Amino acid sequence: MLVSCNTEGVRETERQYVTALAEMRVTGAIVMPSFEQDDLPFRSLRASGAALVVLGEWDDETCSITSDDDEGGRLAMQHLLDLGHSDIAFLGGPGGEHQIEHRFAGAQAALRANKLDPARVRRIDAASASIPDRAELAERLLELDPLPTAVFCASDTLALAVLNGLLRRGMRVPEDMSIIGFNDVASAQLAVIPLTTIAIPQYEMGVSAARLLLDELEPGHQHQQLMLPPQLVTRQSTRRLDV
Repeated sequence: MLVSCNTEGVRETERQYVTALAEMRVTGAIVMPSFEQDDLPFRSLRASGAALVVLGEWDDETCSITSDDDEGGRLAMQHLLDLGHSDIAFLGGPGGEHQIEHRFAGAQAALRANKLDPARVRRIDAASASIPDRAELAERLLELDPLPTAVFCASDTLALAVLNGLLRRGMRVPEDMSIIGFNDVASAQLAVIPLTTIAIPQYEMGVSAARLLLDELEPGHQHQQLMLPPQLVTRQSTRRLDV
């Protein structure tokens, strides 16, 4: 039997699901946690005897698979720099904090590699993963003075919320502001202005996670930590800065 749990980015829901899975004594689990490694729910799941594979960075005592978020952040920022942008905002938020911080670090690394001060990137974080808080990001972005010419969003969900918010306020994308997201979700290509983004190899990660979990159930299993490369996907939401 396969059990699927969707937390929708709510940490308390995540804790409840992990606790329930531990009580169910599941044989194994593939998890994408936002909680810390020493949090009780994760310890209880491991203590229940479940084989675990984590999607994301974790310790050496657990199988894990992730995409290189530092490299993804570097690719996103380098793309904007190559288009002539230097006044760039970064939008993050709660949920997947480890991944977001790595993406931000990669963006800052790209700035340093281009001999630019990483502190020049203005950062805004959504108050929560709720739709209203994501939608508010466009308003907060437009309050920046001077207005950035481009924005790097730590996820496509944030990027699409900002895209819709800017368009409703009369802004032109990418003429007035370029937007790049992260993850390459299906709706990124179907947006009213198709979204430039960083694609992570989601299918390959899922297949690898399932193989690791099956291997985890075998005697003599050796824990593995895999990292797969991301890729820049250019669409219509970014353009060269007019000078």
